[in-house]
Amino acid sequence: MQPHKEQIIAVIVAIAIILLFIGILFIIMLFYYQQKKRKAKIEKENYINKFNQQLLQAQVEAQEQIRLDIGEELHDNIGALSSLIKINLSLITMSEDENKKNDLLQDSKLLIGKLITDVKQLAKTLNTNKLHQLNIAEVITEDISRLQRMQLFNISLEINGDDNNIANDKKIILYRICQELLHNIVKHANAKNVLMQLTFTQQHLHIFLQDDGEGFDLLEAKQKKLSTGLLNLYNRTQLIGGTLTIDSQIGKGTITNFYIPAN
Repeated sequence: MQPHKEQIIAVIVAIAIILLFIGILFIIMLFYYQQKKRKAKIEKENYINKFNQQLLQAQVEAQEQIRLDIGEELHDNIGALSSLIKINLSLITMSEDENKKNDLLQDSKLLIGKLITDVKQLAKTLNTNKLHQLNIAEVITEDISRLQRMQLFNISLEINGDDNNIANDKKIILYRICQELLHNIVKHANAKNVLMQLTFTQQHLHIFLQDDGEGFDLLEAKQKKLSTGLLNLYNRTQLIGGTLTIDSQIGKGTITNFYIPAN
């Protein structure tokens, strides 16, 4: 009878130890889960903060780039047109030939019409809502048109589809990436021909950019931990869930492929 009682006590003790072990394990797992949940929350908050900071920075940079472009446009295009109109008006007042006066007057009317069109285009560019309600195809087309007028190189743009599937907050960073890519070509490539293709699908946006410029050693750039411009491109691409590949060789130009998933 006594051994049987001892066996019961031993079983009870064993069960108690097992339950205690399970309880401790449960507490440890609960603590680990809470820690993991807290860590995930912090990481999410950090990601959101980083995204918002990059979004604000991209807005500021894009606005600054727009201001620089407007300054160049005012100097190179609007200023030149205004000077031509002024010269024509001076010639009209000085000339005694009625036919010449009429020709100069007609020419001045055409110049004034072009001036009005260009000023309206600048006013559209200055619209503060531009960066909040971006249409990627439209703003890139405007930038390409501006580069075409500068005649630094031959540049063409091909667009397929629309950007309805891209989130508005991503568009600003995306636009800044496009600006940076084009700016790098203007500043460093010394290219003669440039091709840019925007392809919108239900799944993603694909940007293809090719130039026949001087190119650069990408491996050397990466070994130097990348330039600030390239580092910003890769960081922003990662931040909006995209992928960026650059294929460049010295003397053979550069090909850039950029993908961003749709919403």
